[in-house]
Amino acid sequence: MKKQHNISAVDDESTASTNAVCAAQRAHRLSMFTPKRVIELCVGPSLSMLEKAYKVHNIECYGNDIDTRWLKYHKTGRWLFGDALTLAKIGALRQFDVAIFAPPLTIGCTGERIDALDIFDVSPGYLEFVDAIMSISHTLRPKLLTLVLHGKVLSTPQNRADYHKLLSELWRRGLAPRPTQLIDGCRKYVDIDISLSHPSGWHHPIEDDEV
Repeated sequence: MKKQHNISAVDDESTASTNAVCAAQRAHRLSMFTPKRVIELCVGPSLSMLEKAYKVHNIECYGNDIDTRWLKYHKTGRWLFGDALTLAKIGALRQFDVAIFAPPLTIGCTGERIDALDIFDVSPGYLEFVDAIMSISHTLRPKLLTLVLHGKVLSTPQNRADYHKLLSELWRRGLAPRPTQLIDGCRKYVDIDISLSHPSGWHHPIEDDEV
């Protein structure tokens, strides 16, 4: 049975949003790929803050969510509403240089660490999204894909086992994942960059950041 997507079960202000320090770190890292336009998928209330982070690097930031309530929350945002999996399958992300897949990482989008989901309980799922975007012609894909994982993925032996299983599954699909930790006091996220222009290797100036 297909898992139901995890969406916000709390009010707008209580819904988890991206850590601003980490957003700036992500925008800086991705700017080295010289993108003109990126889309943050499953973005919820974070679009306005992310727009500012990317604007520092002259990058246009669009937002996606399955829940149209966020249009009222940020009326001037550049939105592409819909199921991220469906958008990937129909090639709707081809207009972007980078697609950042940041699904809800906590139950009901509370943002509380106690509600943090294990990697394979996140919905929509990482491998589901990767398979959706890899199922179409390379001409209909963005150049780069970034998967955003909760910082707890390296916390316990089971968390780390799941993390390495995800990396192995990406390698098995012929991809070369490159992880980076985003830190604000403690590890908040682990971003995994995947080149879709050169799936089996990398052709850019960034040095490896081993995780």
